[in-house]
Amino acid sequence: MPRNDLVTWLVVGLVAGLLASLVVGGYGLLADIVIGILGAFVGSWLFHKMGWVPPLHGIGGTIFVVCQQREATVTSVQANRGFAIVSQNLGPAKEIQVVFASLVHRTDIRARCGQGGVEPTVRENN
Repeated sequence: MPRNDLVTWLVVGLVAGLLASLVVGGYGLLADIVIGILGAFVGSWLFHKMGWVPPLHGIGGTIFVVCQQREATVTSVQANRGFAIVSQNLGPAKEIQVVFASLVHRTDIRARCGQGGVEPTVRENN
C-alpha cells in the first residue's frame, strides 16, 4: 500500500471512529477511534479485492475506475470548472483514457488494470 494511501485510511478511520463515538456513544473515545481505523483498513482491503480504487484526478477533472477481469471501466467522469471533456474511452478495455481541456491547460488521465489493481497515468500540459 503506498504511503499516501496509508495516511488517507488512517485519517478516514480516525474521523469515522470519532464521529461514531460522538453520535452513538460506543466503547469510549479511544476504542472507537481504533475500531474506526481497523474498519478503514478492512474496507480498503475489500475495495482492493473487488477491483474498486479511489478516484483518479488531475487539474482538469476526476474519474472513477473499476477493474474487472483485467479490463478497466470508467464509472464516473467529472470535469472541473473551466474544463471540457475532449475525448473519452470509457471501456471496458485494456486501457481507458479521458482527456480534459481548458483554453490553456490539458489533463490526460489513462488507466489500465494490472496485477496490483489500477495503474494510473496522469499527464498535465500547459
